[in-house]
Amino acid sequence: MNDVTVLEVYTATGLEQIFGLDAKDTSRVWTPQARYYLFKFVEPSERSEHLGPGLRFLGDDEWMPYPGTMIEGQLAHWEISPDDYSPMPLPEELRNRDALKA
Repeated sequence: MNDVTVLEVYTATGLEQIFGLDAKDTSRVWTPQARYYLFKFVEPSERSEHLGPGLRFLGDDEWMPYPGTMIEGQLAHWEISPDDYSPMPLPEELRNRDALKA
């Protein structure tokens, strides 16, 4: 997928933080290790660098596991497919440098 910003959520604390945001209907991938939330593309300079524990944006040279990838004996899969819901705009809280700081 091109033109998306990917947020990796990899701890229970991270999930608690993301559940409080308006991101429930954006495309996302489940893996045994993390969830990957897809948002409309935002320039790296516009993304918060201080998200708090369990949250991080993937960089340009990183990738998320694509659905169908085997990880720890389980298949990564779409929780919400882009066929059902397009990536949403990045919530303002993820642009604000202090909103999710631990």
